[in-house]
Amino acid sequence: MFSTMGKKSKRKATKSAGAASSATYNPPSIPSALPVPAEGWAMELEDAEKLLKRKGATVNNLLRLCRAYWTMRQWGNLKNRADQLLARSEEANESTSDVKEELARYQREALQELSVPSRVTDASLRDYFHHVLTEHVSIDESIFDNQYFNNLNLLQFAAIEGDVRLLEKVVALGAAIDFPPPPPPQQENDNFTTGHLQGVAPPSCSALLLACASLIMNSELVADKLKAPEALNGNLECAVQLVRLGADCRLKLSIPESSCGVAATMWRLLGINNKTAKELALLSGKQELIDTMEAFSSNNKDTMIRTVHCRCGSRLPWKDCHLAGLPPETLAMDRSDGKIVFRYSPLAPCYCNNSNKNYWMCCWESPHPSYQDDRTGKLHGQCIITDGQPGGKEAIDLHLWATQELKNRGIGENEVLVDGAPDRERSLAAQIIRTAGLGSLCRALIDRGKMREMDPEVYAGTMERLDSYFHWRDANWHLETSEIKARVREWNDALEQYCDDKNIIGEERAVVMKLHKASPFSPCANPACSKVETTIKEFKRCLACRTVAYCSRGCQKADWKYHKKGCVPR
Repeated sequence: MFSTMGKKSKRKATKSAGAASSATYNPPSIPSALPVPAEGWAMELEDAEKLLKRKGATVNNLLRLCRAYWTMRQWGNLKNRADQLLARSEEANESTSDVKEELARYQREALQELSVPSRVTDASLRDYFHHVLTEHVSIDESIFDNQYFNNLNLLQFAAIEGDVRLLEKVVALGAAIDFPPPPPPQQENDNFTTGHLQGVAPPSCSALLLACASLIMNSELVADKLKAPEALNGNLECAVQLVRLGADCRLKLSIPESSCGVAATMWRLLGINNKTAKELALLSGKQELIDTMEAFSSNNKDTMIRTVHCRCGSRLPWKDCHLAGLPPETLAMDRSDGKIVFRYSPLAPCYCNNSNKNYWMCCWESPHPSYQDDRTGKLHGQCIITDGQPGGKEAIDLHLWATQELKNRGIGENEVLVDGAPDRERSLAAQIIRTAGLGSLCRALIDRGKMREMDPEVYAGTMERLDSYFHWRDANWHLETSEIKARVREWNDALEQYCDDKNIIGEERAVVMKLHKASPFSPCANPACSKVETTIKEFKRCLACRTVAYCSRGCQKADWKYHKKGCVPR
């Protein structure tokens, strides 16, 4: 059913069910006695589950947990707990009639939502989710096919099939909602003959565009009595929820002339080629979708923070869900190209790859929040991550660091890009190092070694000559020993090349080499200590975060006042 092309891992995320009809969406009506908790519903749910474990299944504890499950749309958990509490209430007569009525309503809603057909429960997809969580499989790049296209990712598959429960599950697992279709399988021929049912999805098509185009196509099929009216409900609900999650409504459906297959042919005949998602919504005539786009599709960051929904599947605004209690500006990040990049899903596998926990349970409160570019799937903002491959390669978001430094100085990216640069991010980083020094990069890398004493010109020049792009740092506890050795060799070779290119010879060369040469031995993380390892990875790492190492317990204790601010348990 699918093929995979490598990436993330970790643990399953909580799913939520989708609505069964195309009726106007209404968020859960929270009981008047339960206003939005100050810490948000995500933390309320966590606290309620902990209280149940500590204090037992009392009526009040179970009712509190049921209300949290209902609000967060965790229908399976809600049904189980409501059944438990209703049975207990009947046996011991512990609950009032109002409480019983409330529980019966929860029970009915959970059963209704769980009765909506969805492939999320298919055995093949459960196996796939397991691969995503444990084998670093990319949820954006794995290929699925349906009756119309042979190169959809799972989010696009859910959108075109109208499976909103599957769609919300995939978003919760960290899917980039504007990601384009993956390349078709190599064994397939892109040139389909006229009349062939299956084709290749347009290369720039997002899940929202697919949902909107399918909504229009299915409307025609329903009018011709070739499909039941219920076929429209799923596409409409998928489109509405994608908009509420922050999907880009400005993207355009562009169908190449060479595209064949039933869907592409019908879309051209319906005149929806080269239309944006907003234009497709107008053509669909669905007022709910039109109104949702008007309310949610904004380029204003403050407006988006107030309206966009959390990606956990609760259909609650971020500020009432997982982002409650955190500064509102941590929800979204402005990129240099004007795009707004939203926070990485709290229920997705944590980017650090150092635990089997999701982002919410692992690095959510890190001083370096992680944001996801919904068009590329790339994560931005985190200080250090690993790519899950042997050797744990470092992936620092240098583009974010560099563009922020440029913004602080009122300089545009194009003003510092140089011809012949190995790549855009390396060029930006090198130019910032040359103009602003190494201080801000040391802070981003949390490096306390001799890097601060290096000459920015020598450092940038060496970095530009590396075969693979990385930033040398003196503390490399996050890397495997083999990777540390490889980087030391590559950095020192690039440093020699820099000296050759700049004709640095004699005593001057010796001074440059001594100060800038890489060593596999890391210094103690206590800045007051001058000890350096004598063997690779000799010092013991902090057991909580595993990102710093000390030569002794005394140094760890002395540095705790500083380190505890950034010590995020893995």
